[in-house]
Amino acid sequence: MKILFFDALFPRGHKTINNAYLGSMLKMKAEVYVCAEDGWFDMIDNCHLVKKPWIRPSENTKSKWVYRKNIIVNFKLLKNAIQEINPDIIYIASYDILSFIFSFPGLIKYRNKIFLQEHNNVDQLQNRVKKLVYDLFKNIFHHFVFEEYIKNRLIELGVKENLISIVPHPVPPASFDAVLAQERTTAIGLSNSNDEEIIEAFLAEQKKSHFLDSSNTVVILKSKRINYSDDHLKIFSGWINDAEYTKWCRACSSFIIPFSKNGYSYRVSCVFMEAISNNKTIIASRFPLVEYYSEKYPGVCKIFDNVYEIASLLKNCDNDKYQSARKQFILEHSDSSIVNAFRKAFAKMM
Repeated sequence: MKILFFDALFPRGHKTINNAYLGSMLKMKAEVYVCAEDGWFDMIDNCHLVKKPWIRPSENTKSKWVYRKNIIVNFKLLKNAIQEINPDIIYIASYDILSFIFSFPGLIKYRNKIFLQEHNNVDQLQNRVKKLVYDLFKNIFHHFVFEEYIKNRLIELGVKENLISIVPHPVPPASFDAVLAQERTTAIGLSNSNDEEIIEAFLAEQKKSHFLDSSNTVVILKSKRINYSDDHLKIFSGWINDAEYTKWCRACSSFIIPFSKNGYSYRVSCVFMEAISNNKTIIASRFPLVEYYSEKYPGVCKIFDNVYEIASLLKNCDNDKYQSARKQFILEHSDSSIVNAFRKAFAKMM
């Protein structure tokens, strides 16, 4: 089986998942052709490199027009690669809905070979224009989603069920060493996706009632505009370097994920995966992804509706329940589960 692996967007944030998926495809004994420049993926030495003048769409530009023009160029190069290689499977690791309107007509003749990986694309369908564009190709190509509830959402939006396959998001390898017990624990929320309204609520409640003082925990949060510090709450804005990020992640006992209800409705959070990987308990605001995981893996995370609840959640941690849920989560998102999911999806096409 020949697989052509193509990422139209070349996002740096997807390197980990793309490397994992490439590794899974290689374990299927597939002949994998990768559309990328040399060195972009770790697994590239074990694959056939498709050498073309690929463009990283967002590099050196802030213009949306230039960004989408670059994506269209990449898809033109993809069509040339398809003709040269004649693959059995064409895996599109990421794409942009609006620019795809100019590219998908030339790919229709390969419709039974193409799988579109849905990342934040499903969330973007709240936008009326993007939904109209998506409707043009939603039942032409196959779709990969990370979880059952995302598949159900696509079915609600009119995508045929037989065109949707679930391939779990990989849990990355642990990246932080264990840290010795400390006098006070630390909980961190360092994502750029943190919701500013929740951060503001943290600050207002701490100033009003000092609700974190009883938790024996220091909470460290990243904001886009707030800077604040007391003995139990630290909020900072601006850039954080890799060394400092690693230091805080090693030292913490919990990850706080204060995301908007609409921010991660039908997409997976890499912060969640990082917390699971590094054995950090998870405390999250209520949004669809964590509601789904909390129901499917009871104990894998704690959900708060009001920031005041966090103090008690930090103090009352059922570690045995978390470890049991974490073990099951890792099993169902393991490399073997991913390989089996790919085999099942690709078998339909062979």
